[in-house]
Amino acid sequence: MTTVFTLQERLDFSAVHELKEALENQAGNDLEIDASAVKHMGTLCLQ
Repeated sequence: MTTVFTLQERLDFSAVHELKEALENQAGNDLEIDASAVKHMGTLCLQ
């Protein structure tokens, strides 16, 4: 079963650690990444 992973509106330097942890917690699961709410994405989050 696919899990929908919804990204925050603002993904900048302050969001990097939390985003990394959240994605690592989903390791091995099928993910559908919903970026529809994203208004700003910094370079570190993009990488």
